Amino acid sequence: MKLGKKTPNGFYIIIARREAEKYLKENNNVKLESIGDIIIIKTKSRNTAKKILEKLRNRNLLLP
Repeated sequence: MKLGKKTPNGFYIIIARREAEKYLKENNNVKLESIGDIIIIKTKSRNTAKKILEKLRNRNLLLP
């Protein structure tokens, strides 16, 4: 998964497995939405989004 463009309301979106939630608890710059076995991660910061992508990619928690 690559970091795409911002949504019209200014968020970067990352879709990951439910287990990724425990790695994001300490981050206050993100909003999490749970849908079944996946979570949708939203952040307005490109730098935060890149760090999250790298962390979750290394743990194989991203969805295609």
